[in-house]
Amino acid sequence: MLAAVSGVRAAVLLRKSTRLDLHPRWNDFQSIEQQDAFEQASQGWPLANCKLNEQAAILNRKAAWWAIAAVVLGALATILELLPLP
Repeated sequence: MLAAVSGVRAAVLLRKSTRLDLHPRWNDFQSIEQQDAFEQASQGWPLANCKLNEQAAILNRKAAWWAIAAVVLGALATILELLPLP
């Protein structure tokens, strides 16, 4: 049962990491005609991409640990099931 719960938790975290949205910061620019608005607005995309990659990496790392826990617990359950009863 614990292996199944760990596996589901890993799957949920992986799903969250694939559902992250890219949100650049526009620094409150209302129109492109403002001085330096285009340059600063275009810098928001690479910064947002770095932030998105960082968030996805954190979620993927957590999901990997939960997946490892699911495998270990599943292996232990299998080994215990195969042991002869006293």
